[in-house]
Amino acid sequence: MSHTKQLTSLQLDALKEAANIGAGNAAGALAQFLGRRIDMSVPRTALISCADIASYAGLEEDSQSISIAFRVIGDLPGHFLMLLSEKTGLSLLKGLLPETKQVEIDNMGELEESCLKEVGNIMTASFLIALSVFLKVNLMNSLPEMTICEGGLFSELLLDEFKCSDAKALMLETRFHESEENLNIYLFFLPTETSLKKLLKKLGLP
Repeated sequence: MSHTKQLTSLQLDALKEAANIGAGNAAGALAQFLGRRIDMSVPRTALISCADIASYAGLEEDSQSISIAFRVIGDLPGHFLMLLSEKTGLSLLKGLLPETKQVEIDNMGELEESCLKEVGNIMTASFLIALSVFLKVNLMNSLPEMTICEGGLFSELLLDEFKCSDAKALMLETRFHESEENLNIYLFFLPTETSLKKLLKKLGLP
């Protein structure tokens, strides 16, 4: 299947179900880590251009955003992204480090950066473990790489870091929120074209 070909509604529904399982596992891990209830939803599943991820995630051109990226290793190689708005990043840090004074996103210390990377690592690993069990495949994530940039520059980051061009990529967007506020956490799984074919085959789809 070429990346230029759109997925059918049946394929998208099956992928959304797989994403729901992974996201549910990730939400549980995040709730345990933060010590508070976390809800999640998978509102959109689509085949999009990597260059459109920033707009799909609602990243504003002139606002800071946080990208925590992983390579996916195993039977379905690709990349996995966790995107945070500046507000969400600060909210997470406030919950994880209540005794630490308020920091700005662009001048975080090693401790703050380590905390956000760990959030990304826990959620990504939980997501991939659930998908591994559901699809009966072997999936692991690499160590996290965190980047802070303006939303308008995120497409350039994807091109530089992942060599991601205008070719289509599978987007499994997941949003996490709690009763107090919307955390605006977005997860994207970007499999290679070969991995996407294998994924659909595992789901019993053409």
